Amino acid sequence: MDSNLWNLEKDKQHLFYFGAEHSRNPEDKQFTEIENYWNDFLKRTDGKNKIVFIESGVKEIYKDKAEAVKKQGEVGFTAFLAQKNNIEHICSEPNLFTEREKLLKKFSKEESQYYYFARAVDSWNRFAFSVPFLEYITPYLERDRTVTEWDDFDFSIDHMRQIHKEIFHDEFNERNKDFFAKLVNPFSEETIINKIARESGYIRDSHIVRKIIEAWEQGKNIFVVYGLGHLNNHKTMLEKKLLENT
Repeated sequence: MDSNLWNLEKDKQHLFYFGAEHSRNPEDKQFTEIENYWNDFLKRTDGKNKIVFIESGVKEIYKDKAEAVKKQGEVGFTAFLAQKNNIEHICSEPNLFTEREKLLKKFSKEESQYYYFARAVDSWNRFAFSVPFLEYITPYLERDRTVTEWDDFDFSIDHMRQIHKEIFHDEFNERNKDFFAKLVNPFSEETIINKIARESGYIRDSHIVRKIIEAWEQGKNIFVVYGLGHLNNHKTMLEKKLLENT
């Protein structure tokens, strides 16, 4: 089986998992692979209760596949497939407030907030480079202000630049694409931000797997599309729980 595909069957109940590379290119062959995998899932679960898990919520479900991919990548595409077949799709990410509170047990407010800021900068470099940086980043900072309820914290772009300089002893450059891609990579050992990325990933993965298990225990057949970096952790945790009595 391809390294980005994994499925589990137990007592005629199915779980299909596709580990995706984040992409908004309709010509990317992985979208054909997702659709083929989806069609196999539908055949094997015909007439059964089904649910779809995606990595983030979607604001709009597009009627055109290419548009869904351009706007929301594999998340939008998978939501499109689910809607087309009248199957519920959900985002099972943990509450951001809860996640941040857990991070504060190990990291400072400045370090934690800079991690979320860096994720947004990385997203801008990958998907929205044509949008002016401040126009793109400001809603993320406003979201962070609302979510955290940190009334004593400065969420301005100037403060983010200051934190950057304090951590990295260098001037902030939003166009340093490779730097930010590496910075939010949980598998890199280089910086405190990479450590936060790993901790955030663990918090997220534990919550997501718990929700998948809940759906499984309700008798649902499950189709999951998540970033490839989550696959091995999710697989290990799910196999341990779902196959422990076999």
